[in-house]
Amino acid sequence: MKDELRSAWHGRREAFFDYEHYLTTQKDWQALHLYRGGRLVEESAALVPTAYRALKDTAVETGVICPLLECHFSTLLPGAVIAPHCDLWNFSINLHLAVDIPDGCSITVAGETRSWEEGTCLLFDYSFEHAARNEGDRPRTCLLVDLWHPDTTIPERHALVALITEIRRLMESG
Repeated sequence: MKDELRSAWHGRREAFFDYEHYLTTQKDWQALHLYRGGRLVEESAALVPTAYRALKDTAVETGVICPLLECHFSTLLPGAVIAPHCDLWNFSINLHLAVDIPDGCSITVAGETRSWEEGTCLLFDYSFEHAARNEGDRPRTCLLVDLWHPDTTIPERHALVALITEIRRLMESG
């Protein structure tokens, strides 16, 4: 997975986008999407086939991915800081699989600061205040997967998908 990601980063940089978080775009935070808009991003299958296949098999086909949100490789460039914030929901949890982690990187959730460890996962509820930083000398990359919070029931999940899909449709139509 790490080798495929590095190959994509160096050979297909145009596949990475400035990360959009609510109404702001952060140029020192890059994203390579694998799942977005309620579907797998087929173009990513050729770039990062191991991650794509793992996501498809373990999260998408099992229904544990939250289709309202997304999955992407999250790359923080050296010196990047994601300011403290709370996301607007608590029906999902965020999984971070640490892929390429230089020294000097950290995440703070609800006042507790930790570092990522390559090959391991962090899981947290991002309705709590959280922030991240890369004080290292190279990009930091984690695979972020938005999963349904395990306490949401199947009927709640269906209702949330219907409600938020309609809200988004209404917002787009003006």
